[in-house]
This record gives sequence, C-alpha cells and structure tokens, in this order.
Amino acid sequence: LYLERTKDFAILDEMVSYTLKPESIYSEEKYTLKQHIDNEVDNIIKNYIPNTSLSCYGGGDWDDTLQPANHSLASNMVSGWTVALTYEVFSKLATLFTEYDMEEANKYAKLAADIKADYEKYLIPDGIPAGFAYFGEEGIKYIIHPNDKETGMKYRLLPLNRGIVAELFDEEMKEKSLGLIQEHLLHADGVRLMDKGVNYRGGINTYFMRAETAANFGREIGLQYCHAHIRYCEAIAKIGHADDLYKGLLTIHPVAIHNQVKNALPRQRNSYFSSSDGNFLTRYDA
Repeated sequence: LYLERTKDFAILDEMVSYTLKPESIYSEEKYTLKQHIDNEVDNIIKNYIPNTSLSCYGGGDWDDTLQPANHSLASNMVSGWTVALTYEVFSKLATLFTEYDMEEANKYAKLAADIKADYEKYLIPDGIPAGFAYFGEEGIKYIIHPNDKETGMKYRLLPLNRGIVAELFDEEMKEKSLGLIQEHLLHADGVRLMDKGVNYRGGINTYFMRAETAANFGREIGLQYCHAHIRYCEAIAKIGHADDLYKGLLTIHPVAIHNQVKNALPRQRNSYFSSSDGNFLTRYDA
C-alpha cells in the first residue's frame, strides 16, 4: 500500500533485522527490505502443493478456529482464501515493479498467472469455489463445498469474498460468487463464514482443531464475523452494487442496530461494530 501511494522504491533498500524465535529478539544481521520480500516469496513457493502453484494450508488461514487437526492436513490441504490472497499480492507486486524492475515485475506476473491457472484447474469444481481442497493419495477431496459429503458444510465465505476483491474471478464468476453468498450466507445480521456451523465433537479432531472443540457457538464457528462482513461489503463495492453495499454497512453499524437486526440482544454497541454470537448455553443446544 505504501508503494502504491508513494512510489518510494528507495524503501526497498532499507536495512531491517529479522525477529528470531523463540526469544523474539532482533537479529544482529540486517537485510534490505527487498531481501526480506524475496525470502518470503521463496518460502511461499517452497510450500506449494507439489506440482502446483497452490500454497499449502500450514497452520491455518484467517479463520483461527479452522486450524488443521493434523500434519497431513497442514501440508496437503489448500485454502481457497489463502490462494486468492497470494494471487492478489503477486499481482500487485507485478504492477508496482513495472516502475522499478521489469525483470522482477515479470517474475511476479508469472507467479500470479500460475496461481490463477491452478486455482481455476483445482479449486472451482463444478463451477463453485471450494473452501478447501485436500490433495491426498486417492485424489482431491473438497471440504466446505457442495461435493463435501463429510462435514455437512457446502459454502465458505472467505474464498468467495477474496476471489472478487483480488480480481481473481472473471465477471461471470464474480456475479456467481456474489449470488452464492446472498443465497446461502446472507442473514439478518450479515454474512456468515459458513452455511452451517462446524459440528461439535469434543474429542479427537477430524478436520478443524479449535472449531470442533470450542464450547462457544459464536462468530468464527459459523456465525457472522464482522471483519468478514466488511470484506463482503468491499467485494460488492468492487462489483458496483451500491444498494447492497449501503444495506450491508447499515446492518453492522452500531447506531440504531435494532432497526436492522430485530433480534439483536441489548449490548454495548456505541464504540465499534459487533460480530454475532448465538444465544445458546452449549454447543449441544446449538
């Protein structure tokens, strides 16, 4: 964002330390900011699923409750959100570096194009973006998708949002994704992360470590998480749906929220937007 606004490419020559684990102290050696970027990009590429340009899930993505339950999921599963975000970053770097280093710009453009090609090849089965894809020995298993026969969840907000915002989708897929959000994820209090809550297990995890054992049935388990709703507003703004954008902003605005969300319980809402938690005592009740 800084480079977009200022075109101050001299910042890439600034010398910066690394933060060392586990002590969280700064390294004595310093490297240019450009070297930091190069190292990060190399690390992303090293963690691609073999024979693809898709980043492995690792320790999870933006939704903290959907942390992988085991090492196999961490190293062999792909998040539709992470891939879209990586594509967006590489695309922006490609554009920015045309004014700094064309060789680097071409490198980032190639990385972005390869991600887009594999996203379209592997992550949109039957024309619907998947929440996750697990690359196993028996082939690809889709998780949080209409083809998902195990979790019971079929639609995940984050890949649909990010694919629009990142301009990863063509115009037809943008409108289709928005339609899926509004049909399956849009509720009175805003858009939800999944079309169903994650099943409570309370024992050995299967896919998602925290979501399957969390006692609270709240925003990240499947209800409205305000930050994600704001990204939905960003997506519909990108498409140009002004009326939907205005309604979306009113839905989460703290002032007179009862005019929009009739069943919201009284709560502090005068300082920040609010996410939603279900009014259940236990996950069993939920």
